[in-house]
Amino acid sequence: MIMRFDRSLTAFMIGCVLTTTQAAQLGSGPPCFGGTAVAAVLLVGRMASDGSSAASSASPALPASLPAGDDGPNNHLIGGPLDVHHLIIDETAPVFAQGRQEGTRVTEDPAGVLLDAASPNAGDPGPVRIGLHTSRIIRLPFPINEFVPSCNIDVPAGCGYTVEVRLGRAPEGIWTPFYYLGSWGDNPTPESRVTGDVHGLVDIDCFRSRQLFELIQYRVRLASSAPDVSPALRRFALAVSNTTQDADLAARFRRPVDPGPPAGWTRRLPVPFRSQKVEPRELRGRICSPTSVAMVLQYYGVDRPTLEVAQVIYDPEYRLYGNWGRAIQGAYTLGVPGYLERFGDWNAVQRYIAQGRPIIASIRAEEGELIGAPYRSTDGHLIVVVGFDEAGNVHVNDPSGDDPGEGIVTYPREGMEKAWFGHGGLGYVLLGTATNKLPG
Repeated sequence: MIMRFDRSLTAFMIGCVLTTTQAAQLGSGPPCFGGTAVAAVLLVGRMASDGSSAASSASPALPASLPAGDDGPNNHLIGGPLDVHHLIIDETAPVFAQGRQEGTRVTEDPAGVLLDAASPNAGDPGPVRIGLHTSRIIRLPFPINEFVPSCNIDVPAGCGYTVEVRLGRAPEGIWTPFYYLGSWGDNPTPESRVTGDVHGLVDIDCFRSRQLFELIQYRVRLASSAPDVSPALRRFALAVSNTTQDADLAARFRRPVDPGPPAGWTRRLPVPFRSQKVEPRELRGRICSPTSVAMVLQYYGVDRPTLEVAQVIYDPEYRLYGNWGRAIQGAYTLGVPGYLERFGDWNAVQRYIAQGRPIIASIRAEEGELIGAPYRSTDGHLIVVVGFDEAGNVHVNDPSGDDPGEGIVTYPREGMEKAWFGHGGLGYVLLGTATNKLPG
């Protein structure tokens, strides 16, 4: 039996561990609460971006041979005016070298962590090569209760990776287990996957807790079944947050960002529009994330069909197209690197627009919040922020529009603050070069 939970149930802090043996033997039984050890698969459901609930039965076949998926990108993050966010990016050889290498090695040009080469007789078919990079222990600038990871990893055919992250509290010497945050490519199934315990819960692509932690550490398991190719970690990012609404903490750690002169961000970046509504009916309510990614990829000169982007991004474990971390890795796989970041005000967003970088925003909107939107409300949706007008209202490419007339819109600043910052402020930051595409 596979037990499914809506993301809103994360307050229960369900703790579950599943071994591969238990997976085969799992029968009926209650879920585990409060860290009680009960074998279960924790699959946290999302709703389709058109608001419909996901069906648990098999999806119909698609003309494009893509799975319909069970759910869309439901967003249950909560944002407040005193949230404090911080972005950690590991992407240099000296930083990677501070970690521990087991069957991996640090490279300098290009910087990264590479799975060790096969042994001399590896020309013969043999076991999968597996290596583990465990990062240094990262002391955080302030206590956190949430994080969202993302990475850019070179994954040739026959290779794969798994990401895990743990948290700690220095005074008590307490560490959580390493939580499972997802896999990619051809990868042996881990013996166990910890998705939650008494300390907190992995919510598909992010971690949330009612407790605070001062330390964080990640590890990436690289695997290859091919003797002549190896995967390589190039960037690992952690968007960490304190969402406890601590006024003293916010006063100390919320840093002002200079967006630059208004002339830099008072514009609409020429991001080509795409509609998710033109895709197969079985998909169109579920692919706002790959459609938004496809728009930004095209802006950066990587013009791929939306369905191809969806195929790359699709998460077979949770059966959805809206996994945030997989969107970043998918864009990297198609040629454009990036990371996830959380935003609490417009200044940092305006700075990116001034740099020529659109931001893909994960929103949730109540009825009437987004005036002019091609929907009344949404439980979770991805849109592309492409600029601002002189009044600070937000220029957007909204893939839910049937055509450019509906999808190239400007949303009121206040409504976007509620829909985006009020629901976590999560954004995809893609790092292509679009200088030749900018006007002037």
